[in-house]
Amino acid sequence: MEQGENTTSPKVAIAVIAPGDMILVEFSISTMGLIQHAKDLDTNVICGRSSILAGAKNIAVKESLNWGADYILFLSGDITFPNDTLHRLLAHEKDIIGVTYPKPVAPYNLLGITEEQQDQKALEQSLLKMRYMPGGCMLVKTEIFKKLDPNLPHFYYDVFQDDVMGDDFVFCDRVRELGYDIWCDANLSAEIGRIGQRVYHMPEIEERRLAMEQQLLEAEREKLLPPSA
Repeated sequence: MEQGENTTSPKVAIAVIAPGDMILVEFSISTMGLIQHAKDLDTNVICGRSSILAGAKNIAVKESLNWGADYILFLSGDITFPNDTLHRLLAHEKDIIGVTYPKPVAPYNLLGITEEQQDQKALEQSLLKMRYMPGGCMLVKTEIFKKLDPNLPHFYYDVFQDDVMGDDFVFCDRVRELGYDIWCDANLSAEIGRIGQRVYHMPEIEERRLAMEQQLLEAEREKLLPPSA
């Protein structure tokens, strides 16, 4: 579905990365808002569908390159984002720029690792240089994929010190070796939502009910006590 008629603007493939066949409602609403807001841009919505996330991204890259995209905006199906996300990322004029967001499970740590040395001018624009960054909302120039080793997939998992390194972090290592910097928009990151899952058990519900009752009792007691009490 192409949007816009401005041929001078960059062609941006909006790559929806869907695990399996499921798309969450909150993500769908955010995506529709982004597409509506990007009517002035030349965009094409592409869905990378696979039970393996790295495979879904590879499908999206292939279709984006076939379409002739200048940029790919990767969007994972478990986040929410502002309508103007694409415009804000494009405005930075970076080869690779995205956002960070928390893990969907406790203790909800932010993903990614910043570089030790930061650029002061970039910091004043709330831009962080990253060593590793999650790829759930990341804008990448397509020329980068053309420079990666053609004998390897664009995204793949790796084993590092007896642990599995995610495809996003492997990608970060590979593009840094090519001389590219990876950037994070800190301001935009603060507006990103991560859709998680929580299972509530009876003891937790009972604890919350008792706490609410205690609050009501304290409120009633304050009403009955004289002001000087």
